[in-house]
This record gives sequence, structure tokens and C-alpha cells, in this order.
Amino acid sequence: MTAKSPRMSSFQVVLLIAASFLSSLGAAQNADQAYLTPPLDIADIVDAQPTPAVSVDPAKSWMLILGRPGLPSITELSQPELRIAGLRINPANNGRSRSSYYNSLTLQSLENGGSRVIIG
Repeated sequence: MTAKSPRMSSFQVVLLIAASFLSSLGAAQNADQAYLTPPLDIADIVDAQPTPAVSVDPAKSWMLILGRPGLPSITELSQPELRIAGLRINPANNGRSRSSYYNSLTLQSLENGGSRVIIG
């Protein structure tokens, strides 16, 4: 038996040339493109405060409103982090680097609508 040498078919050659051409075209197009800011309406949506989380007590007489901050800043996102076993750890404090938290608590009565801001 004779061994056949591996050869690329003409279709594979054409596909390789087309992929090379298209990838170089995309790179050239991105090289001269400047940063674009979104329209003001889109920026307002992104910068808006997220909807607060809500927890109602078992007796359904009080509701806890948990406020959350908006998107993190570029400074916060650019902090160094260690990626270990699927976790992102902040080496400065050995805690999670992208954890979510609440920044305001309000206790609201469901019976009369009065509310109390919790500070501390």
C-alpha cells in the first residue's frame, strides 16, 4: 500500500485566504477608529441607580428596601486581582474583588406607608 501525503484541498486553501483577508480588513478598520461616546439617553440609562432589592417580613407588616450602588468605576475595576479556583480575590484585603453590597437601608411600614431610614 502506498501512503497518501496530507494535502489541503482547494476549498481549504480558499477558505484560509478568505479568513486571512477578512481578519486583516477588520484590524485595519479598528486601527483608525476613535473612542465614541454613546448618546445621552443611553448614558443616562447606564448611569441610573439600579432598582433596590426588597425583603418583606413574614407577618407582611414591614418591608426592608436595600439600595445598591450603580456600576463600579473604572478605578475600581482596574484594581489588581488574583483569579484562583474561579474566584476573583483582591490581594490588598484577601476578599472578593467584585462583590456586591448594599449602600442604603430603609424600613417601610406596609400598613400605614411610613418609612424609616436606617443609618449605621
